Amino acid sequence: MYDMVIVDEVQHVSGFKGDYFDILTKLPAPLRFGLTATPIETEEGKLASEGLIGSVVASLSVQEGSELGIIAKPIIKLLRVPKNHSVNELRRYQDVYREGVVESKVRNTMIIEKAKEHILKGDSVLILVSQIDHGNFLLEIGKKRACLSYLSKGVLKMTFG
Repeated sequence: MYDMVIVDEVQHVSGFKGDYFDILTKLPAPLRFGLTATPIETEEGKLASEGLIGSVVASLSVQEGSELGIIAKPIIKLLRVPKNHSVNELRRYQDVYREGVVESKVRNTMIIEKAKEHILKGDSVLILVSQIDHGNFLLEIGKKRACLSYLSKGVLKMTFG
């Protein structure tokens, strides 16, 4: 039995069907907290969220969170990656994604180099991947550039100098 459950991205509790509903109706946890930055739009979603998690007890604006130092303002920069002509003949999304993203040496090298640039400035860097293979390819490139090492399982440290 669990005493507490915390649901991040609680807007996914969008109704009285689905995985969130199934799980939350089976958990006897008396303390329930839901977090989201995305408003729940539908009446069913609001009712389901309130019934499964509870009513809203506090709200925090991005401005307030930023002033408190608990919300980071994301900065998104798009980088132009040279066209990978080897994907032109591929037809399935999975094949294009594997060739053009996961296994792209040029693209992955750009990611490591951009991370290096930010780390040298003292910034923190988080690289998210949707496939373990992609993380492994990034790790290989980082190791070749002598900048990646393991801190613990699944956690890497980048060092330069």
